[in-house]
This record gives sequence, C-alpha cells and structure tokens, in this order.
Amino acid sequence: MYVSELVVPGTVNTMPASTLDAFADHGHVPAAAPVADTYTSAAAHFEELGRTGIDFMDVTDTLEREGLAKFEDSWAELGATVDREVRADADASEDGTGPSGESSNAPALLAIYLNDHLAGATGGLELCRRAAQGQRDEERTTAFSTLAKQVEEDHDSLVQIMFDLGVSTDHPKVALGRLTEKAGRLKPNGRLFSRSPLSDVLELESMLLGVQGKASCWRTLRVLAEDDDRLYAEHLDALLERAEHQTATLEELLLAAAAHTLGHAAVCAPGSSLTQLTGPPNSPSSPASSGSAAEVAHEQAAPRALPGRPPSQQDLRAAGER
Repeated sequence: MYVSELVVPGTVNTMPASTLDAFADHGHVPAAAPVADTYTSAAAHFEELGRTGIDFMDVTDTLEREGLAKFEDSWAELGATVDREVRADADASEDGTGPSGESSNAPALLAIYLNDHLAGATGGLELCRRAAQGQRDEERTTAFSTLAKQVEEDHDSLVQIMFDLGVSTDHPKVALGRLTEKAGRLKPNGRLFSRSPLSDVLELESMLLGVQGKASCWRTLRVLAEDDDRLYAEHLDALLERAEHQTATLEELLLAAAAHTLGHAAVCAPGSSLTQLTGPPNSPSSPASSGSAAEVAHEQAAPRALPGRPPSQQDLRAAGER
C-alpha cells in the first residue's frame, strides 16, 4: 500500500478516512523511512514503469481527481449536516422546545428585564424621597410624600413579583441604580449652596419618566399573566391603574413647576388647595397677564388625589386559598 511510503517524519498527508481505515486494518509502517539516497533508484523505477506502459502522470492525475472528489463529498456532507442542525434548531425555536429556542432563554431574559426595572425603581424611590424633603410648601410636601410612599409600595410589589417568579435580585445592578440617583444630586442647576428652583422641574421630569417606565413593566407582566399562574392579573391591573393616576398627578405638578420656575406665572387654580406660588392673582405675574402656557398651568395645577394601595399578590393568593 502506498501509505507506507508516505510515512516520513516532519510531513503532513491528507488522505481520505477510508484509506486510513484500510491502512489501520492491513497496512504496516516500514522499519526505516525513505531517505535521500534512494531517490536515484526511485527515478529508475519510474522509467521502468514507463517502458512497461504505465503512465505515472496519469496515475497521479487519477489519484488527484479521486482525492478531490472525496474531499468535495466530505465537505458537502458536512454542509448538509450543519444545515440540518440549523433547521432543526429553528423549528424548535418556533415551538419553544429546542435547547437554543428563544423560550429556553426566556427565564434568564425575564430576570434581566425585571432587575433592570428594579434598579430603576430603586433609584426612582430615592428621587421621590429627596423631592419630598426638598418641598417647602406644606401641601406640595404632602403630595410628594404620598407619591413617595406609593412608589415605595410599588417597589415592594415588584420585589414580591420577582420572588414569586423565582427571580433573584441582582444586588450590584440595584446598587448601581441607587448610586446613579445620588450622582444626579451633584448637578447644581444654577445654585451651588442652596436648592435650585429648576431642581423641581428636572426631578418631576425624571419621576414622570420613571412612572411611565413602571407602567410599561406592569403592562408586560400583565401579558405574561395570561399564561403564568404565578402572576395575578387583578393585582397588575390595579398597579397599572395607579401608575396612570401617578402619571397624571406628576404631569400636573410638572406643568405647575415649569410655569412657576421658567414662566414666572401664578399657577393656583381658583379654589385650589395649593398655595399660590408667585404673587397674588392680580399681580403682573398672574395668568391674566401671562401667556397661554401659564394659563394652561393655571387650569391644571391642582394635583389629583392618588388612589390607595392595591391588593398585593399575597393578598390575592390568600383570598384564593380561602
């Protein structure tokens, strides 16, 4: 067999697997490898083959064609195998049964999603508490404090939902959310040694975005509750409704703060329980002498009453057991 003559140290040969199998079955490794001083006798051997009618070039060409054909067949077989596996994974992904299907990653992705929202909720809670402490008007302080309490309850609801779903808290990510809020306190907003009036506007904008993001989370979980009995649709509906009330309240407070800080307008609607923020009604800064933006703020300044705490998943679970 020709393989024996190719066993030379320091060389690489790419022969078909069937040839290697045949050599392993009945081939033998020569005691001594070919050496340079045998090349002359090898050349004489080829000449003798030619005289007997054997075309060595035809032999090598035939071997090359057959070898290439075998490599092409192996490559085609490999490609077909990969294609079958890819198609099988794609089919499994569609019905959620395959190891690489999207649904197999769903628990991990849900954990990331909920921890992202928990980090945001943690930072939002810190912001609400700070905003409440920064108010000097009694009724605004009450409104902000009520909102902060509700945000804390919503934060706790999210923690409970994560527990019910078997999702562990990513403590470093949550800590990052808290640190991000604290880093925002370094922004002076035009004042170095006292609280800037602009801080009310910026904080309300941040809180509004946070509540809107929270509402989006509740909507997402509400969809999941259709197929997951660990989630209570009634609880999520109540949380979503309260988030919508919080959004409306924050929009009104933001409009009033913006008009007061940026538009120099009085913003208390007639009969409102809010203290007028700038000057008496007939002063130059009153809505009667201000632009349309201030008039809108004047009409919408009084915050809405926030709804009470909705029943928790634990409450609903206990009611169901009864």
